[in-house]
Amino acid sequence: MKMASEENLNETRDEDFKKSSHVFWKNLTVQYWYYLLIFVLIAAGAIAGFLLTLNWYVNKTALGSGALTIAEMSIRSSIVWIVMLFVWEILIVAIPTFIVGGGFLALIWFVLFPEDVKEDCKKWTKKEETEADKEFKKKYKKKSDHRSSQSGGAFTFLVSIGFLIYIAVDGNWNAPFSTAGMTIGYFLGRWIEVFLWGLLILGVPALTFGLLWYWKKFGKE
Repeated sequence: MKMASEENLNETRDEDFKKSSHVFWKNLTVQYWYYLLIFVLIAAGAIAGFLLTLNWYVNKTALGSGALTIAEMSIRSSIVWIVMLFVWEILIVAIPTFIVGGGFLALIWFVLFPEDVKEDCKKWTKKEETEADKEFKKKYKKKSDHRSSQSGGAFTFLVSIGFLIYIAVDGNWNAPFSTAGMTIGYFLGRWIEVFLWGLLILGVPALTFGLLWYWKKFGKE
């Protein structure tokens, strides 16, 4: 009897948590959906910038070594290659994205948001939580993170399979890495193509469906 009552209490508390932690923000995102759309466009620009920078680094710089085959690379040159790619991505993509996104967020908060909305945001952010609420919040966040990692892992797996199929269709399934034409630029170009097709075939419909579902469920609240 005691166990049943604890389960009922947990279910009630879980429902209260979901309402208190999501309803306000959902209503806010529905009301100001056009701001959210701009952040989505900034994220899309960051992905495009990442791919363009990667392609530029490999094919237009000496260090990128796009004309080299994998067999000509060493552990040292591979580490230098990865480190310098990381540095260029930060300088060309990450920092500008952070500046643009942060600047737009500051514009929304300090200029565009009405004072009453900002006060509501502050009140909710400073809302006191009991230990039980914090425990359930942590539990709910783990579930959400797990679902996100599963989705990302599935997309990565499908892109990897598509990449291997592309290489096989090209007739290079059994080709040694030292074969002429099996350059870093070749593999990179094929991977980018498969990645973009994956975004087009899977990402666009998924995003469209998600937005329609979200609007249908919360747009009239």
